[in-house]
Amino acid sequence: MAAAQATGMEVPNRSHFSAMEEVEDADPDSDVRRGWINRTIGLDSDSFPAEAVQFGTTIVPTSMTGPAPVIATKSMKELILAGADPQWDDATWQARRRRQLDTVWAPAKGVLGGAAQEALTTVDDLAAAARENYVPHNGAVYPTDWRGRDLGNALASTAQLTELAWAPRWCASTSAAGTCTQVSAPSSGVTGSRC
Repeated sequence: MAAAQATGMEVPNRSHFSAMEEVEDADPDSDVRRGWINRTIGLDSDSFPAEAVQFGTTIVPTSMTGPAPVIATKSMKELILAGADPQWDDATWQARRRRQLDTVWAPAKGVLGGAAQEALTTVDDLAAAARENYVPHNGAVYPTDWRGRDLGNALASTAQLTELAWAPRWCASTSAAGTCTQVSAPSSGVTGSRC
């Protein structure tokens, strides 16, 4: 990673939000709203949603917005099938809920049907790992006090996900206040942060 000094937009717009969107979109002459991370993961034929994961908030950042599937969730523990939460529902109810969703979405066509089927597959692939109690390696300690808890949970979830056999190409961890973002691409060795 390197710092680029004295850089900026050709025409400053004096809007924090517009400027952030231009930086995250990283395509100045285009009207298409597609973030640079989404363009990167869309280059191959793999369309597994866990290729790009946003932890810390359920809002997909502009850098990940686009046609390639992505995940935005508060933490790994939140990757569960709605209406079949292992914390409250027994195995019989969880299996029943899954059968109900399969009945509704298996024959569905189009964008909505495809998205529902991808969501069910993703939950299947990640549910076991999401329920595990993650123990950080190499003595890593994540913040747990009220000021750093959200960022600490997002960083722990990022570490947990990248340890899986099929580690994602991009993980973004954002504090709840949106004040700090860490991006990592484990397969390419790229990491960076914006605070």
